[in-house]
Amino acid sequence: MADVYFRGNRTQFRELMRSVVAALSGRGPDVGGVAHGVFLSVGFAALGDIRNDYERKMRGGTGEDGVKWPELSPQTIARRRIGPKDEKLPHIAERLAREREATKKFKAEEKKKNAERLKSEYKLLLSRFALSLPPEEARARAKQIIDLRRKGLEARTEAVNFALRGKLAVTRETGEKRWQVLSRRRVEILKDTGVGFISLSQGELANPGPNAVYTKPTMQGQSKQAKEFRAAGQHQIFDKLNDGIIIGTNVPYMKDHQDGVGVKQRSFLPTGPVPRVWAQRWADAGLKALAAGVSQLVTA
Repeated sequence: MADVYFRGNRTQFRELMRSVVAALSGRGPDVGGVAHGVFLSVGFAALGDIRNDYERKMRGGTGEDGVKWPELSPQTIARRRIGPKDEKLPHIAERLAREREATKKFKAEEKKKNAERLKSEYKLLLSRFALSLPPEEARARAKQIIDLRRKGLEARTEAVNFALRGKLAVTRETGEKRWQVLSRRRVEILKDTGVGFISLSQGELANPGPNAVYTKPTMQGQSKQAKEFRAAGQHQIFDKLNDGIIIGTNVPYMKDHQDGVGVKQRSFLPTGPVPRVWAQRWADAGLKALAAGVSQLVTA
């Protein structure tokens, strides 16, 4: 680090340092923004460790806090969304191909039956309305009712198709049911939509030091992925206090996983003292920010 020169006497320097200590402990104003830079740097470093440990645990490893998450049950894995990578797995691709073919056939048959049914109903309605209404109005009234019936039948077709999808014949080669096929995927623990994981990930820390500015995790663009990423980032808690900083997530279900309420406990925040290696990294980040802040303060 380059030499720093202070223009003043020892008494003035001691008073300046006392003001820095007071700011860091929340007992005085943050002169020069030194405490601001320290707190943001420590919080940023803490998010990095929490995020990295989360990644280790979700892949079946043990975190630096000594915690290893319980494996997911086959039923839970089966309920996970089917992603692009899943569709490339042979045993799932075969199942999905049969489902698509069955869906296509079912919808085509239902469309034909519904068309015949609606045509018959339209004729009946038209004949009834024609007894008391002019021809154009009779046709309009009949068409209005048929359009509503069509939407109802289409919704019913989708609902029935969804129900049948889970009851399709078992996989030819293994005799497995749909949920059994999907349960054989390798999935990451506590990372389905990614909302919780993103909310605990680092954003961007610009100008580390007295002028530090922190931005929560975000993604540019107007794509669905970018919008979902930004929304997840807003669930992050990164609040600076007078004497420190609070970090965490306000995603509702994450607290249940942290505490093990109604689900198996999968803590992502330390439940006791933070790991020593974490404390050292946080201290290093804080000291670096402190040095930058003090250097700027004494040379002002």
